[in-house]
Amino acid sequence: MTRGVRRLLALGAAATVALALGACGSSDDGGSGGDGGGTLRVAAPVLGPKGPDNPLNVLARRFESANPGTKVRVTMTSYEQYDPTLRVQISGGQPPDVIQNAIGYGSSTSTLPLARANALADLSDSPWARTLPESLRETLGFDGRVFTLPGVYTIIGAVYNRTAMEADGVRLPTSYDELLTLCRDVRASGKTLIALGGLVDYNIQNLIFTQVAATMSDEPDFAQRRLDGEVTFSESPGWLQALEQLKEMDETGCFGDDPAAVSVDAADQRLATGKSYMGIGLIDRVPAMEALNPRARFGLAPMPGGSADQTRVPGGAVLGFSVPARAKQVELAKRFVDFAAEPENAGPLPAVTGDGGPPQLPPYASQVQPLLEEERVVPFPDSLWPSPEVSAAMRTGMQGMLSGQGDPRAILKSMDSAWSSD
Repeated sequence: MTRGVRRLLALGAAATVALALGACGSSDDGGSGGDGGGTLRVAAPVLGPKGPDNPLNVLARRFESANPGTKVRVTMTSYEQYDPTLRVQISGGQPPDVIQNAIGYGSSTSTLPLARANALADLSDSPWARTLPESLRETLGFDGRVFTLPGVYTIIGAVYNRTAMEADGVRLPTSYDELLTLCRDVRASGKTLIALGGLVDYNIQNLIFTQVAATMSDEPDFAQRRLDGEVTFSESPGWLQALEQLKEMDETGCFGDDPAAVSVDAADQRLATGKSYMGIGLIDRVPAMEALNPRARFGLAPMPGGSADQTRVPGGAVLGFSVPARAKQVELAKRFVDFAAEPENAGPLPAVTGDGGPPQLPPYASQVQPLLEEERVVPFPDSLWPSPEVSAAMRTGMQGMLSGQGDPRAILKSMDSAWSSD
């Protein structure tokens, strides 16, 4: 499926791992220079380490070196303040030259709301824009135009304790039926197959997205049709099947006892020590597990669909770089974005940029890489949801179902209600 630049994860709910190009710190302000020089103002939410080693600060210094006479001033703002501050700047006609914003919908500063309000510069002529995967284009613009360079690339899958599984003779399931059987067998041995920190809503969202990725294979255009008002969640066989399967997994004991009350730390400890064999998470959860237990090896695999052919993984970019239409340095800003799109400047995480191929995942995710090659990666469902209330209804409903309250159809109905009330 893709290739190009990177976005974290994070934002769409959970993900929050991807953003290697996160923003912190700032370089010194500078005066104008020749050959398109001057001061370039870059705004981003606070992500990653502070100081000169922050990936965005590293990128800024590289751009300055490649463009003598140019200074890049990076301003970071807390997530709580970033969106409202950016809204004021854009509406007041004084935006930064480059902004880091969420792709798709989700907030008033996401790509599609800004682009449709003519507040972003068209980046369609950039080299990287011509090689974007089709699965990402609908979140980056409209009418064939592209307005945002997708950033850090992330995948949601099954993070598994390879050392514990090999020691106990446990193999990764390749179908949903195998998964249920394994849940029963593992439960009988006194362990739990999947460590789910259901007390935190983004873990719930990750879980749902992995299941929906497989069950929606017969409804590939559902997200766009839902956005266009042609269908509802309640009418979707794939969404219903995903939630019914999750209910069945819970009743089979796949998540252990009362998973909605389990903290993230407790779930991580179970996975790190081999009391559970798997967890659901972003690709960056693998090195996090290795840090918790350096003596164990961990990997990332897809959650199985009804069959191997139906297996999919949710993945994509979440944040990216855009250029406000009324920026003072539009052309220089476009050059900065093009510079960020070059693979050598994309940072340490999987990237989505312009060589025409999919992102190259780390060796520990080798079981997921073939799905990228075969374009069996689906966008995060919420990338085209116009309101965060839809995600909130989904997560709240799922947590209730894991606590023995509610059912799949009621969850879907609540999501439709949240959509309609937006």
